Amino acid sequence: MRKCRGSFGWNQEQLGKRVGLSSSSISLIETGLLKPQQDHAAALDQALEAGGRLLRTWENYSSQGLLPPGFEKYSDLESKALELHEYHGVLVPGLVQTPDYARALVIATQPWATEETIDRFVRTRLERQQAIFERSDRPLVLVVLDEDVVRRVVGDEAVMKAQLEHLIDFAEARKVRLQVVPRSVRFHPGLSGPFRIYVFDGRPTVASCEYFFDEQIIETEAQVRRCVATFDVLQGEALPPGSSLDLVRQVLGGLRDGTS
Repeated sequence: MRKCRGSFGWNQEQLGKRVGLSSSSISLIETGLLKPQQDHAAALDQALEAGGRLLRTWENYSSQGLLPPGFEKYSDLESKALELHEYHGVLVPGLVQTPDYARALVIATQPWATEETIDRFVRTRLERQQAIFERSDRPLVLVVLDEDVVRRVVGDEAVMKAQLEHLIDFAEARKVRLQVVPRSVRFHPGLSGPFRIYVFDGRPTVASCEYFFDEQIIETEAQVRRCVATFDVLQGEALPPGSSLDLVRQVLGGLRDGTS
């Protein structure tokens, strides 16, 4: 894509204006840190007169697995990130979900999905986790959750027990630094919704936030800075990692003896 752009003598901003993308998005795509949506891939192919080459490359890449909503936008980002920071106030994030927890979520949120679709979704999610946590240079992963996330039973109690045990195992193995915002903190900036931050080596930090149908990439410096500040505040409001694990263990114990 960079070679095609160079043949026209365009800079990244000029190409971006032709296809409805920011210059920073063009930069991320050219360096392999961001995968464009299909309509943008088609627009890039047409603008650069690539004769279908760029679109075929996009299609070949996409056919390698089922990409859940938003995943195709940030999978490339997280595979290159040195640090991943994530906050969620409703659910355990996909990066640390068990297969059964992920399956229960798909069944609850997509009741029309076929068994084949569900299986592919779960398999793709597990492959994503392996790509992150089995890297020799795996990123620093910081996760902040509301207390309601660990108390909400997703699927059934057996599924939730396994999920909480999984969180504990990941935290004890130092794969994830987990903090929990207790219920006693009634108001905090995370109430606006879940979001993620991607920190790179030698490149600007990028953020993303979820909405109903998709995940929005945030590149504007001021907005990214606000996300970073919000995450810092949430870490300050949350229990320390040790106390957070104690809380998760307490909830897990309650599930085991039927009192939670």
